[in-house]
Amino acid sequence: MPKIRSRSHAFDSTRFAPLSHDFSSHPAMALPQLRALAHRLAVTEQCRFIAPEATQASEFDHHAAPTDGRDLDDVFDQIDQPGAWIALYNIETDPQYQEFLSELRAAFEPLLAGQQTGITNVGGFVFISCAPSVTPFHIDRENNFWLQILGTKTISVWPANEPHVMAPASVEKFILNRDLTDVRLSDAIQPYRNDFEMRPGKGLYFPSLTPHMTRCDEPAPNEVGGPSISIGVVFYSDQTRQQSRALAFNRLLRRVGLNPQIPPLTTADQPQRLLDVAHAAAGRLLVQAMKKLRGFAPPPGL
Repeated sequence: MPKIRSRSHAFDSTRFAPLSHDFSSHPAMALPQLRALAHRLAVTEQCRFIAPEATQASEFDHHAAPTDGRDLDDVFDQIDQPGAWIALYNIETDPQYQEFLSELRAAFEPLLAGQQTGITNVGGFVFISCAPSVTPFHIDRENNFWLQILGTKTISVWPANEPHVMAPASVEKFILNRDLTDVRLSDAIQPYRNDFEMRPGKGLYFPSLTPHMTRCDEPAPNEVGGPSISIGVVFYSDQTRQQSRALAFNRLLRRVGLNPQIPPLTTADQPQRLLDVAHAAAGRLLVQAMKKLRGFAPPPGL
């Protein structure tokens, strides 16, 4: 069975960590199979595209169809051309890929033993791109095992839950309202950036709310170009849910003039501060009240 392994001395699910894995030759990740998958997902708008002129500092704005008028077959026929970019979202919804996601889960769960509990909503996001192309700076609410399958790519990450990297109010706005408007790359946070050069068989784990972005660079004169394929395997846990609920309550506190900080993501064997636990409980009640009184539809993982 393929494995996912930590390349760090001690894996800590609250911090980013380099990985190695055996999924690069998995048949599910071959381009012909991904092309067929894309056609099935296109029906429900799970194929996403970004504008060719996007930069890493751009708003993370993606579309259900190519912005240049091409169709899906055109995109795959030209997937090795400069600037190509397509993402396949939530591939676990496809019956033919459910078993593949089960394999991925079985591969990463041993790393999380004793650290993350109540794992749910294991999903897959496949990114196919060709240099020069980027995925803009953003954060996600899930934990992420990010694996490079084909080609090369640079992924940049920043420490999660750090107020000098990401303003707490911006994180709260995203968690509660799905709003990334205030989550933007700036020169001020560049000193905290960590770059990882990815090749097949390498990967990176990063926890919920880790700021990150990617880029595919033009190959060196002595290197062969071609498309890059990577997959982000994401999931929620008891720990991510508790953190998200605390952030939801903190947003209410901020509206009455207080200035709470981002609560840390903890591991199962690491007790949270009593205040964070109380905020998470209050946040859960707040979200329930919003659902009942205002018809609020909470984002996943809350």
